[in-house]
Amino acid sequence: MRRRSCTHLLFPAIILLLQVAPDLQGQETNERTGPEISVEKVSGDIVVGELMAVGKNAFVVRDALNDSQTLTWSGVRRISGGTNTHPWIWATGGVVAGIVAGVIIGKPEPASSYSVPGLFGSYSVPIPEGPDTRAKDAAILGGAGGLVFGLGAYLFDTHFEYDVQSMSDPELRDAKNELNTMAHFPNADETSFKLASGKKSISAPTAAPARVIRDTDIEQDIPETSSSKPDAIAVVIGNSRYLKPDVPPVDFAGNDARLVKEYLMKMFGYREGNIIYAEDATQADFNSIFGTSANYKGKLYNYVKDRKSDIFIYYSGHGAPNPESKEGYFVPVDCEPALVSLNGYSLRTFYDNLSKLRYKSLTVVIDACFSGSSEKGMLLTNMSPVFIEVEEPALKLKDAVVMTSAAGNQVSSWYPEKGHSLFTYYFLKGIRGEADKANGKTITAGRLKDYLSENVRYMARRLSSREQTPQVYGKRDWLILSVP
Repeated sequence: MRRRSCTHLLFPAIILLLQVAPDLQGQETNERTGPEISVEKVSGDIVVGELMAVGKNAFVVRDALNDSQTLTWSGVRRISGGTNTHPWIWATGGVVAGIVAGVIIGKPEPASSYSVPGLFGSYSVPIPEGPDTRAKDAAILGGAGGLVFGLGAYLFDTHFEYDVQSMSDPELRDAKNELNTMAHFPNADETSFKLASGKKSISAPTAAPARVIRDTDIEQDIPETSSSKPDAIAVVIGNSRYLKPDVPPVDFAGNDARLVKEYLMKMFGYREGNIIYAEDATQADFNSIFGTSANYKGKLYNYVKDRKSDIFIYYSGHGAPNPESKEGYFVPVDCEPALVSLNGYSLRTFYDNLSKLRYKSLTVVIDACFSGSSEKGMLLTNMSPVFIEVEEPALKLKDAVVMTSAAGNQVSSWYPEKGHSLFTYYFLKGIRGEADKANGKTITAGRLKDYLSENVRYMARRLSSREQTPQVYGKRDWLILSVP
């Protein structure tokens, strides 16, 4: 009976091992579970689930309802979680293995006898079977196995937290690669991800466009300068994904902003640490960067060196008018266009604050229209496009040139074939040499204006059957770029 009391542990142990085995290997042989993660969106929403696939500009999460969601990196603030190793399962497996080993190794002491001298000779006295050590050995080895296996799983478990919004491009690239490896999808596609089951594919939603890598001429073989501008400061903003459901996205704003930043570093010699970069900037971001109407001393003011800093500002995204005052506003991603005077960022404040900075030179490039219309429709419902009344920036700014993608009552067009906005595509094409085919090394505001007017106006008519006339304010001989 004593022997049965210890060996009967073997069968429940085997059953338990069979029950946890699928969790050790994945729920199905053709499905691999990803890391358990918690994703905090820029909008404040939280998505909790399993990481299924990772791409350069988007990733897939399967949530608690077993629904798959595609999230763009630009719409995420923070990601945290850990790999799905479940130390308790490994500890249970260790206990089971230890119990099995204890049952096999442990054994009772054998029966024996000893001799006792007597009056008429010696007598043999039997010794009964000794205590069964199997239960004891099984308990010891099971506990030790559970401790070792559980500790091993915990040590090999990976815990991570990425503050996406504050990471530099190299840091974010490394984080994507690490998550990519953990998700076991090293070749995830840019816009469509094959889920772990191998039976379903999903695409990034149009409201959160993912960048598609294209072999366009402006993205390849970007000219590089050997000179450096240690005091030069830039602000680059690309607003693509808007939080209000009735505000259409600006599909290529993120592409444009990322490429402009790359041009600044490679062609202009800007240091990455001197570029204030923001994708999907909120009103708070605009206020913190450029200051408010009451206080112009924002982040840009803090970066500028007195009369030493060349400033370059680029914005791609929506603009909108105040229908009553007909003033133009940048549209932050958390803006309600109907209340743009309250939660937008005024062009008047923008230019007023820039005029108070003690810079060496200033270049402003705005790829947005302020009529209230866009490539995907009106920002303000039940309203015709508005012609905004903005004082010519050059009258307020000294030693500056300002370029905008369209006139006040026009719409800025896209160039889908190239994956960029029409204006930014030709702006970058122009500064890399096309605006001055004679030598391609000296680009002035006048030459760039002529190049943009000719090409943007023609392609806007050809692609979209509309008029689009880029505006350039400042001296024609203003030097945009000089390559040594």
